[in-house]
Amino acid sequence: MQMFLYQSKVSLFGLLETKIKRNRAHSASLNLCAGWSFTTNLSMHKGVSIWMVWNQEVYLVNIEGVTDQLIHSLVEDKATGTRFHVTMIYGFNDQSLRRSLWAYIMSISGQMTGPWVVLGDFNCLFNKEERIGRPVTMEEIIDFKVCVGQCGLQDLRSTGFFYTWSNKQQGVARVYSKIYRVLVNDEWVSDLPESISCFLQEGLYDHCLVLVHWKKHNMSRTRQFRYFNMWCLAPDFLRKIKSSWDERIVGRRMF
Repeated sequence: MQMFLYQSKVSLFGLLETKIKRNRAHSASLNLCAGWSFTTNLSMHKGVSIWMVWNQEVYLVNIEGVTDQLIHSLVEDKATGTRFHVTMIYGFNDQSLRRSLWAYIMSISGQMTGPWVVLGDFNCLFNKEERIGRPVTMEEIIDFKVCVGQCGLQDLRSTGFFYTWSNKQQGVARVYSKIYRVLVNDEWVSDLPESISCFLQEGLYDHCLVLVHWKKHNMSRTRQFRYFNMWCLAPDFLRKIKSSWDERIVGRRMF
């Protein structure tokens, strides 16, 4: 974890579904990122929890709200003075229990000014096409859709994997879904236009990691492909094309 944070230049992050007991929170934080600040929602939910961890030399963080399914904060970048709100989410599996989450997010929206990002594991889909392996009903997603619409949120532009969770089963039992996402308001899009979210490979876990770059980042740019007519004059042009098309490519359905 520490190597990943260093290589990715992460100075603020959230951990979800940690299952760390409240009396072990401080010692766990020292092992994770010594000298960094942290907060959790363990006071509101004694089971699966949300952790928010940040480097206080980089960010000033003011916690404005904590519930059993979210941590809401105001973050200021000390170097630039840029301020934005961050709401980290871990939604309950039970649809009826998530209704309090949607209500709280809508109450935040009613008082929101400036850039706002809402991200994490919503345990709910937004569109019926966001799951493979089991059908999606409108009933299970309608509350989330209403919340997002009333709050004026939208998916932040992204790269990487489309499906962000899998059940790790094999064959026909395999299920993929997009329950992790990064939502932003209009002010975020206009004030932080360089922002992008990057959904990484799931690896050993059933969830994808997501990185959010909110300011200009030295990511490699996608270059346009150009075709030159003179290429087809090469004697082995068609052979190379056919060889490339015949090559077996093993991909991942989560893309």
